[in-house]
Amino acid sequence: MSDNMNVVLSGRYKLIEPVGAGGMAVVYRAWDREENREVAVKVLRSEYNDDADFIRRFNMEAQAASKMSHPNIVSIYGVGQDGNSRYIVMEYVHGRTLKELIRQQGRIEPRRAVQLTLKILAAVNCAHKNHVIHSDIKPQNILVDTKGDIKVADFGIARATNTTTHTYNSSSSILGSVHYFSPEQADGQVADEKSDLYSVGIVLYEMVTGKVPFDGESPISVAIMHMQATPKSPKELEPRVSESLNLAIMKALNKDPAQRYQSAADMALDLRRAILIGNSGSIYQKFSTFLEKLKAIPLKKIRNAFLTILIGAAVIAAAVFGRYIYRMLFVRRDMPNLVLVDIEDAVETLTGMNLEYTIEEKHNAEISKGLVIEQSPQAHQDIWPGDRVQLVVSMGREKLEMPKLVGLTRQEAVRVLDGNDLLPGSITLEIADAPAGTVVSQVPAEGEWVKPGDKVDLSVSGESAEVPNVTGYRLDEAQSRLVAAGFLLGDVFDAVSEADEGEVIAQSVAPGTVALMGSAVNLTISQSEPVMYRAKTKVVITATAGGAQVLCTLMESAGEREVYRAELPEGRQEIELDIRTEEKGKHVVRIYLNGEVTAESEIEFTEEA
Repeated sequence: MSDNMNVVLSGRYKLIEPVGAGGMAVVYRAWDREENREVAVKVLRSEYNDDADFIRRFNMEAQAASKMSHPNIVSIYGVGQDGNSRYIVMEYVHGRTLKELIRQQGRIEPRRAVQLTLKILAAVNCAHKNHVIHSDIKPQNILVDTKGDIKVADFGIARATNTTTHTYNSSSSILGSVHYFSPEQADGQVADEKSDLYSVGIVLYEMVTGKVPFDGESPISVAIMHMQATPKSPKELEPRVSESLNLAIMKALNKDPAQRYQSAADMALDLRRAILIGNSGSIYQKFSTFLEKLKAIPLKKIRNAFLTILIGAAVIAAAVFGRYIYRMLFVRRDMPNLVLVDIEDAVETLTGMNLEYTIEEKHNAEISKGLVIEQSPQAHQDIWPGDRVQLVVSMGREKLEMPKLVGLTRQEAVRVLDGNDLLPGSITLEIADAPAGTVVSQVPAEGEWVKPGDKVDLSVSGESAEVPNVTGYRLDEAQSRLVAAGFLLGDVFDAVSEADEGEVIAQSVAPGTVALMGSAVNLTISQSEPVMYRAKTKVVITATAGGAQVLCTLMESAGEREVYRAELPEGRQEIELDIRTEEKGKHVVRIYLNGEVTAESEIEFTEEA
């Protein structure tokens, strides 16, 4: 897979470029020739092609993800195998990982972080309802597309809850990232739904603080912290975190699974409350604690406290809803102008203003792809926190006339394609009467109708030179002469000849031929006639009625080699075997009759006269 630009899996998926890699597989951006769409292809690393456990886990990812259809889970289109290459075809998400977003922004504003987490929880909830535990929730496995939506990926170590459970330990090469896994996973226990929610809590912690709660010099030290250490509260590191959000995060990170959220829906409910009530969450928590203690009080004392509870409930309601009503009625904002703003920046602006939003896409020949075309409410109108803003985003031109690229340099042609929302396809070099690096042909041709996102194949003039004569040289000398002339050494073949052993006796491109610099030249080198050893022996075969199929083999260091095969008629037959081998000494000759071994003997081989 090193030269992935030339790889087409199963004659359908053309690999374009690697976009991610893990311990088990490499993910490529690819083009589906049958569906004419961009896809992501996850290819199992070649070193695991014969590892039954990795193949099982690789297939497990496809099976787990294919069970689920959810807007916040990367879609699986299919699974395949091309020769030794096993692969999964997935939805290609334009955007970046959540890890990259955190690194770029440092910290994510708490309200926006909660909105992203709610989408992660929606994906996790879908998985859990389908009896699938992700087991490796981390920002590296969460994609943020250009609209700001979330896609959870990589169910590579997912486990079905209705299958036989198994333990992941520190020696497992596919164990989830140590910074995000739960205390029970760190202790070698089986992950369950609460383990995934612990990991979601870690991700939310990192979003709002810019760092993970536990870090150390080694994976083992971090694992021990998960089991024993208490993290700093997010509010200590980021004052903008409300008390209610702080309580929700710390509950998700409880060491005891029984004290965590018991479902993704429960955690999502608390996070929505955290957005609503903000710092009045401390009152809510005190009231919840009060109710828990109240359950242990005898009935007669409860009767006496009933009035107090009613008063407390009224105070809480006034604090919560009074603050909410105040914000809705009196905290007015001026609607910003988002037209011609990149959609990512527009979403960030709206999120920072505590505004909801919907996004619609339309083709537009004048405004570049990804920029806002229209907005409602209009700029400078009054707007309140919690209001919804409608955005229309440009998809670029619906169709356009293919521009002329012939005569441009390769770099100029790529810039023209980019300016017209077109993508470069295959770029091949050829010998032409044009300066090196000049486009000499294009597909589609100039003037044809194309759509934004279409790929354009280019042929570019390459530098050329005469191939030197390297026959008669030893291999290392021949390679040096080829490289000096601007060519590469291709495949090397052996052939028996009377020339000195190791001497080049033929080259795939004739000397003096003008060829593209950088192309490969295959060489054939001389090999002396091998010394042969010979043995003769007689074999008596008695074929039953109807005849028999006879096979004779010779055991050599490389394995068993056929030396004789025949269909013999019924009766007693005597066969004289004359066998040659390059290996001196004694070898076993084995006789098969109709596929079954009937005899074998050891024979001495001597040098042929």
